[in-house]
Amino acid sequence: VAEVYAQLHKLMSNPPVKDYVPYSWISLTLVKAEHYRALAHFYIAVGLLDHSSDIDESVRRSLEFLHVHDQSNSTCIDIRVPETAEDKRQLGKAHLREALLLHEEALRLHRMCRQLRQVDNLLRRLRADHDIALQRYADLEQEDDFQEVLDPPKIQASTKYQLTLTSPDFTQYKVKDLFHGLGPISIFSARHHWSAARAVHLTKKGQESFGFSVRGDSPVIVAGVEPCSLAELAGVKEGDFIVAIGKTDTKWSTHDEVVQLIREAGHELTVRVITPMDRTYLRQSPASSTSSSSSSSGISSSGSSSRLQSPNGSIASNKSKDGHKRLTWNFFRRGTSKERPGATYDANVLLR
Repeated sequence: VAEVYAQLHKLMSNPPVKDYVPYSWISLTLVKAEHYRALAHFYIAVGLLDHSSDIDESVRRSLEFLHVHDQSNSTCIDIRVPETAEDKRQLGKAHLREALLLHEEALRLHRMCRQLRQVDNLLRRLRADHDIALQRYADLEQEDDFQEVLDPPKIQASTKYQLTLTSPDFTQYKVKDLFHGLGPISIFSARHHWSAARAVHLTKKGQESFGFSVRGDSPVIVAGVEPCSLAELAGVKEGDFIVAIGKTDTKWSTHDEVVQLIREAGHELTVRVITPMDRTYLRQSPASSTSSSSSSSGISSSGSSSRLQSPNGSIASNKSKDGHKRLTWNFFRRGTSKERPGATYDANVLLR
């Protein structure tokens, strides 16, 4: 485990990766590498010191494989496979001293990182393992032992488990977007300013209409309001977005779904609308207004739908065409540019 963390720390410290990885992550991998290396030396020391019987052939092969011979280290102890109890004690004491030094190094690296100092559980774990190693080393000390403790041989990294990289499966668990309830991000975002949502209750009698038409999808927009109608008297304005009908949220509802909800409401309709404060969403390009007119629908009290011309749509289309035509301004021009005769009108349907 320590060897894997050491390799990971080496890869994370290279310039291509170092700039995109937090410093606390790099420090944590180094702390874990030192910590698990200390645990490896500690458990070998405990195994040697607690072993009371003679070393058999299986233990001998394990110790020969476990210790790596390092000729460059002149202070390394010469014992690889202890033959006597004193050899086991010296080799175990060397591993225990190395474990204690590595635990202290892990604590030092932990103190150097400001983010890691805030992780109390990590500090408690490091201190607990350090105290255990210190207590075991103190119990091993003898007053008449003046022999110098040498460095233990390096430990061969090995495991019986094969490590494989497993990509995360994001489709295993279904999650819900926290911001889905706010509505489409292109409309309901912090870039735009809105009025507070207000509830409008409309009650019609007989064949009387509600007096407004709708257009668009997700969310549906109020395309037109009849003068002196129920909608106008209740405060509904052109350009308002319908965010709820009754208790049903309609921010993500399609045009047909909103029309169906209005039909099911009967003679009493309660809607929640909001008004954009920074811009109007009714002014569109001729191509978009032509396509949006096909999705406009309305309801009458008898269930039939009708189509009416929208003056707002004609004004928007004429303005857009004049904007393309008036590229320059001439001092000697006698009159204003004439409107093109082929101007189209947006067809909105009145909700009755």
